Formats: sequence, structure tokens, C-alpha cells
Amino acid sequence: MSIRFGIVLSIALLLGACAQVEPLSGGEQDRIAPKPNMEKMSPPNGSTNYSGNQISIPFDEFIRLNNPGENIIVIPPDIKPKAKIKNKTIVLSWDETMKPNTTYAFYLNGAIQDYAEKNDSLMSFVVSTGTTIDSLTSTFTVRDAFSKEPLSNQTVGFYEVFSDTILPNYFSKTDQFGKATLSYMKPGEYELVTFSDLNKNLKPEKNEGFGFRMGKINLTESTADSIPVLLSPAEQTPQITTLKLNPPGSLIIGANHSLKNSIITLNGQNLPEESFVYYSNDSLLAPFSYSDSTIYELIVENADWADTSSFRMTQGEKNADFSLSLRKKTAFFHDETIVLVANQHLSSIDIPSVTLMNAADSSAIPIWRIKPRGATIELDFDRKSEIKSVWLKIPAFTILAEHNRNEDTLLFKIDCLTAKEVGVLNVQFEGYETAIIVDLVSKGKLVNRIAFEKGTESHTYKNLTPGEYSFRITIDENENGRWDGGGYSKQKLPEDVRIYLKTQKVRGNWETDILLKKEGDGE
Repeated sequence: MSIRFGIVLSIALLLGACAQVEPLSGGEQDRIAPKPNMEKMSPPNGSTNYSGNQISIPFDEFIRLNNPGENIIVIPPDIKPKAKIKNKTIVLSWDETMKPNTTYAFYLNGAIQDYAEKNDSLMSFVVSTGTTIDSLTSTFTVRDAFSKEPLSNQTVGFYEVFSDTILPNYFSKTDQFGKATLSYMKPGEYELVTFSDLNKNLKPEKNEGFGFRMGKINLTESTADSIPVLLSPAEQTPQITTLKLNPPGSLIIGANHSLKNSIITLNGQNLPEESFVYYSNDSLLAPFSYSDSTIYELIVENADWADTSSFRMTQGEKNADFSLSLRKKTAFFHDETIVLVANQHLSSIDIPSVTLMNAADSSAIPIWRIKPRGATIELDFDRKSEIKSVWLKIPAFTILAEHNRNEDTLLFKIDCLTAKEVGVLNVQFEGYETAIIVDLVSKGKLVNRIAFEKGTESHTYKNLTPGEYSFRITIDENENGRWDGGGYSKQKLPEDVRIYLKTQKVRGNWETDILLKKEGDGE
């Protein structure tokens, strides 16, 4: 990640001060950037009534240019300086006429390097065509719209009238704390926009994160705004992101949008939705019956989007062996259904031949439910005896699948958490009048996500492993079951996310009650 603008532009230059120069940090090698001799700069930094078309800055060592067209920025952008090196001096010149009574800020964002280590010289300076230097500053913090974490290296722009085709009237970059300071500004009304600027062209693109402040900002004095600007990630075009053959008889399908309630067709034939095995809302396992086709075309059609993808199947994949695995690799809870997933659609299973025994003493354990469903086998057994782990045995030739069967005996060890090893969390929601999406988080990782309908007042989380838990609640305004970022064209801010920083401790064999208020405990 580049730190160039974060260093230079977050520092406000005072009238008459020297240009700001910062060395890059880190490493054992020499990282001292070339230093300008500001006493011999022509004209001096902070000059007023300037009417020339050339600026020269001498340095303390021999220098080289580094992509000056990109790394030399002038605000306002109505002049386009050309750069050349004379010995140890950079000379900037331009053909355009400067605006009257205007402060021009020049930013050399790594345009100057030394020869030895190519260290970047990071500096800025100002001149004015009027009698004064515009001196207002404005500081803002940029945060991720969903996580609320501060974002570094984001462009913050002030526009008299915003357009994604023009450069901002003033801009800066956020530092590691998400803070950006815009300097040398004149009083006026501005629109505030922030974006990722991945291609460094100072214009927001469709593939870049974007945020804005609603309404105009009336700048009359230097300010430090305490309300963060929320940056939404770039809106992704809905599409299939994963199409993987799980030979011989299933497909793994993933998308960047929900696959729920989708019509999925393969070579014109609808795949039965009831046979899908969902790993998440945007990932599933679907049955696949191969034919003589060389290329298979898969189409996903949803109410909100549609996409097409294709794949080939080799003869080796057609002849692949039957496989069966536990859907969940971690320990099962004391009352949780065990699910096994096959690599093809199941036709039948010889249920009486399937056996279960206690791993501790090899004693038999009754299975009170075993059911094949699509490409899965669901299994439940009596765990009132606080059994810690069991062995599940499926003899060879007892499972008949769409393309073949299990030719080997399958043996699975299943670890089980008892009721004494898990806890219960009863949650009450207060003040939430819309649909909400509730994330249960532990140690910074998402444990559970549930989309609740409007009017939901409570929920009970069962079988939680002991530990510290926190909550994140998204205000699902459009009730689509997912968080949506904002959009400038519709003047829509991102859906609000409430982050409850206070953690709740869950203990084994214990029920805990917690109240989550919309106003109060959230960030």
C-alpha cells in the first residue's frame, strides 16, 4: 500500500513554512530521500502576487524524475506543469495562464528520487496569484461503512460541484488512522466525496470504494469534523464466481450474490432446487448428471441478476470414485444433526448396515434417524449418556449413488460436545423497527449470521462454545437479507451498522440474557 499522499497531504503547511519532506521508513538500507534547498527555491514557498510560469527547486544530491505526469499534482488542476532536471534542480514550467487571486498547491508525490536507492522525495509547496494565501483547513476521518474501521490511503475530495469526470478542487489522502487534512482552501460551499483511487487518477471509478457526505459543506473557517465519512466498497456486478466440478456427479457453485431462490439450468435442464446443499447463501453443491456433451453451460437466474458459465468434463472425471465426507469438521453439539455430503446424488442406502459405536469402549449406539436427502445423509443418535466421541461405520457396497457406489468401507470419527460444554444466549432486541441482520462475533470472526424479519424482538442462540461474544446489527432497510452500501446518484447512504463493542461471556451449561438497544451500547 502506498503511503505517499498519506504522509504529504495530511500535513497542513503554514504560511511561510518550508516544504514538508518526509523519508520513507523501514529496512536497513538507506532510505533518506533527497532534500530540497528551500532557501534557494524560486519563487520562495508561500509567495504571493505570483505571475510567472516556472518554479525551480534545488536538491542536496543528484536526482531523477519518476513518472512526473502522475506524481506531480497541482490543485486547482488548471495548469499542467512539465518537469525537467538540471543538475540537482527540478524545473517546473507550464503554458497555461493561472487564475487570478488563486492559491496553487503543488504536490510532488515521489516525482523526485535519488539515484542510489530510488528513495522518493515527498513534498508540497504553494504560491498565490493574489495578495494572500488561502489558509483554511478541514479535517475528516474516513471509515469502512460496514466494519467502521478507519481506512488509510483513501482520497478525500472537496468539489464546488461534484462530477466523476473532473478533479476535485481540493483533496488529501487519509493516514493510518483514517484522517485526512485538506489545506489552502478558500471559503465556500463544497461537496465532500471520498474514494479509493486505485489507479491514482483522482477520479472515482466503478471498481473503487466510494463515500460521500450528504448535502453541502459551508466552509467559513478551519474545522475538524468529528463525524466520519463512510466509504462503501465498490459495487460488484452479480456473477458466478466459482464453478467447480466435484466428480463424478456434483457441482460446486459460488457467486458474489445470494443463490437462494435461483433457477439453475445445465445445458437447458433445470437442476432440482430441493437437492441443493447450501454451504452459505452464495455457495452450494448441486447434482450433476453428465452426458456426451463436451462443454456444459450453466445458467443462474435470480430475481436480481443472471449469469452464465461453462466447463468441460474429462473421461477421468467421469470415472471418479464415490466419496463421502462430514460436512462439518469440528465437534458436533450434543443435539446437532450430523450431515455427510457425497460427491453425487444418492439413490439409496442400506440403513440397517450402518453402525455406530462409542469410541471409548466400542459399545453399540442406537441410531434413531438416518435419512438420505439429495447428496447428503442426515443422522441422529441418542447422546444423553454424555458420549464424547463415536465411530460411524458404513460397510462397502451399501450406498447406491447416481453413477456408482461405495466400494470401500467408510469410517468416520465424530467428536461430540455435551450439554455441559456449551451455553445458551438469549437476546432481546429493543428499538429496531425494521428488518435486521444480526452477526454473532467471537475473537473477530463471524460465528453466526441471521436475517430477521421486521418486528423480531428476540432470539435464542443454542450450543455456543464458552467464550466472549459480541454483536453487529445491520439495519436492513430494503429487507433483502444483506447489507447494502450507499450510492451518490441516488443520494443514498450505506445501511446503518450498529457495532456492540461490549462482549458477553458465555459459560458451559449456562443460560445468559442480553439486551441489545438500537441506541445506547452500539458504536
